[in-house]
Amino acid sequence: MALDKATLKTAIEAALNAQWAAGDLTTLKADVKAAFDTAFAVTDPTQAASARQTCADAIATACHKYVHGSDGVRIAALATALSNALDTFVKTATITIDPLNAGLQTSTVAGTPTAGPALPVPITGAVS
Repeated sequence: MALDKATLKTAIEAALNAQWAAGDLTTLKADVKAAFDTAFAVTDPTQAASARQTCADAIATACHKYVHGSDGVRIAALATALSNALDTFVKTATITIDPLNAGLQTSTVAGTPTAGPALPVPITGAVS
């Protein structure tokens, strides 16, 4: 199997999706609902603007927690998931070097080299 961008994209997508489970979305919705419930409970017109700001702040905090996690836990989990996905992806690749680009040994009998590689040849390539 050669490395290709479509497979890499799928691996990264799977790693990201694994970090946002349905339970997280349920928690986010509950936090946003709680913020609205608190804001709507304010009936004093003089406190309405303050209640709206508090509601907006609570929603922003909930969204930030949902995306980033607390104390960087979410980012660390994403980094680990991506690292594992990329590690697995790269390890499953087959690297093919054509004979013209390999350091060839001289021999008079197959499998019995009479000298070391003729030239050290750099291996170059890219994810296609």
